[in-house]
Amino acid sequence: MKSKNGIFLISLAVFLAVSSFFYIWINGQTYRLPMIVNDNNVSVSYDKEGIIECVDISSDDNVIIFKSISPGNTDIRITSNYGELSTNISVNALGIIFNGIDFNGSECIALSVMIFLITLAVVMLISLKKQIKISIFAYKNISYLGVALFAIFLFIYMALFSLGYNSFLLSFYSLSSTVAMITSSFQIFVIIFLPMIFILSIAVSLSNISLVRHEGFRLTNLLGIAFSVWLLIGACVLLFSNNILDALFAHNNSINGILMRVKVLINVFCGVTLCYFESLLFGSVICGVKAARHEPKYDKDYIIILGCGIAKDGSLLPLLRGRVDRAIEFYKNQEEKTGKAAVFIPSGGQGPDEIISESEAMRNYLLSMGIAEDEIIMENKSTTTYENMLFSKQIIDSINPESKVAFSTTNYHVFRSGILADSVGLQADGMGSKTKWYFWPNAFLRELVGVIVSKIKMNVFIVSAIAIIAMLLTVAFHTW
Repeated sequence: MKSKNGIFLISLAVFLAVSSFFYIWINGQTYRLPMIVNDNNVSVSYDKEGIIECVDISSDDNVIIFKSISPGNTDIRITSNYGELSTNISVNALGIIFNGIDFNGSECIALSVMIFLITLAVVMLISLKKQIKISIFAYKNISYLGVALFAIFLFIYMALFSLGYNSFLLSFYSLSSTVAMITSSFQIFVIIFLPMIFILSIAVSLSNISLVRHEGFRLTNLLGIAFSVWLLIGACVLLFSNNILDALFAHNNSINGILMRVKVLINVFCGVTLCYFESLLFGSVICGVKAARHEPKYDKDYIIILGCGIAKDGSLLPLLRGRVDRAIEFYKNQEEKTGKAAVFIPSGGQGPDEIISESEAMRNYLLSMGIAEDEIIMENKSTTTYENMLFSKQIIDSINPESKVAFSTTNYHVFRSGILADSVGLQADGMGSKTKWYFWPNAFLRELVGVIVSKIKMNVFIVSAIAIIAMLLTVAFHTW
């Protein structure tokens, strides 16, 4: 996110916070206590005089209104025909009346949160649109989209909650209910999208089973199943942690209070963690699919072909042949539409079990497909995608640093390859070749996990910070 957007959001947060403070200060010096009353038969007594006073009793609204006099703390007792109510009231130095942790004017907090959320979503979507124009291959796209998805969800969740109470002014909100709604929204997000995760998990697991049958047993071929199990276990812990803890400590009354706090905090932590990574996953899937279907503009000077394993005799395996064929297809389409010829850069070194380098194997295939030798420049040192991009960029820069570049790889690999190209300073458009249906989901998931893991320190820091803040808010404002 650009600094000006960050400054705008911080400024908005400060403005909303200041506005909320003054609104609470003005309205918080009175307190509306809900109670079924009769105007003619209500008595109010105070443990300490001179702290608050009763200024109105409304049987129409069923509320008793108090006004602050001076800072302090007092117990009040209200007796009417309908019963008796005792509660503790505090008045702070600003004259705001607190009943527990609730006070008049707290509804503006919920409204301010909703305003900030919808603004945050709009800013993220605008930033995403601008970033896509620069490059569709950027980790920022995942972050922008993930944050926007959750902000929109939380806004809708709070708006529907408001409509459910049929109150435009949100006067039903209290501070505790607002905080509880925000912290519980992480869990609700996971629960609502659980069916989608369940269906995705089944689909990926089935593709993994087919992959093992066709390609053989390898741990990497079980990534989809492992990831699905992790998501489902996390969701089950979130959904059933209360039942599990109740079963373990049902007969130990001495820790019931602690148990309640543990259950709430476990739910908050699991909800935040799963919600954060599910948001990233949804953002990654959308960005990955868009990148896989991307078609570069027909104005390229060079086409980098990313290498992968070759056969023992030096010929191309289907996966690599698909990448080269996709590059040739683009090359011919560009020449046909614009008359501009591009130069191929087959990129890939020689592995310990390969008789020639991957770049040479691709070069031989390109020549067999009618590509002229002077339209091929080999890059034969790289062993990773990062090096593919880095060493290819060095070749291109030595000829013409202003060249326009495309790269060809398998569809599931396009997004991460684009990110790696950007990381070495190479502005390149990507294109993807198709692969077998049973291979694609596992490989695509592996790439998306790779993208997220590449920023693991940042992601762990962010999710930890959010979880800690959510748990502190829960401890401070939850009505145990």
